[in-house]
Amino acid sequence: LDDSYSGSFSASDGETRVTVDTSSNGGTTAISSNTESIRTLITAVDEAPEITLASSSGAFTEVDGADNDSAAIAIGTDGTSQLLERDGDDLKSLTITPDSGDAALESGEQLLLVSGGSTVESIDLDITATDQAFSLGSDHFMYSVDASGVVTFESTDGASSTNAAAASASVYESLLDALRYNNASDDPTVSTRDLDITATDANDNTSTAATFTVNTTAVDEAPEITLASSSGAF
Repeated sequence: LDDSYSGSFSASDGETRVTVDTSSNGGTTAISSNTESIRTLITAVDEAPEITLASSSGAFTEVDGADNDSAAIAIGTDGTSQLLERDGDDLKSLTITPDSGDAALESGEQLLLVSGGSTVESIDLDITATDQAFSLGSDHFMYSVDASGVVTFESTDGASSTNAAAASASVYESLLDALRYNNASDDPTVSTRDLDITATDANDNTSTAATFTVNTTAVDEAPEITLASSSGAF
């Protein structure tokens, strides 16, 4: 490879000059003199992020009694799911979109962020929200929920901050690993919920959606009786 040629050549544009030694073979082609230069142009492609889920579906069974988050199912799984940025670019957002072809969102459908076995944040999909800050260890985020239940997560520049700041793929991997789906309703009616997950890098390249399907089983709960007092004096 020879970048010293002063002709029509620009290394800054990604062009590389290749010098070919043809002295052993000769011939009559355009590069049959002892040496000749061939210009090649290499064009880099700014690739979008990629999401690979450990599983494409999960089974949710309603809690028998008051909801306590115990039935929530993982969307990403502690490092097994993968968020890849081949160019090494930082990411600026992760978006969860309930499939519009499913039944309408019902009260009780949630995304949970779980860290160390504890729920850090509960996000109601049927309630709009804007720039709600939270942290997963040393990684800081905010989220917004629109009227269609689309949840957009953005990394921020500090705890409790709502100043967006791009972060590495590994930071967003921790977010993906912490995501859970939950339905806190005592009478869930949605049998299937598809969640489309996309990531967008700092150059506004958005991944192909990875879809996670939730299959919900409702529990026919028995009635409950609570007395004002368990005894009385006659």
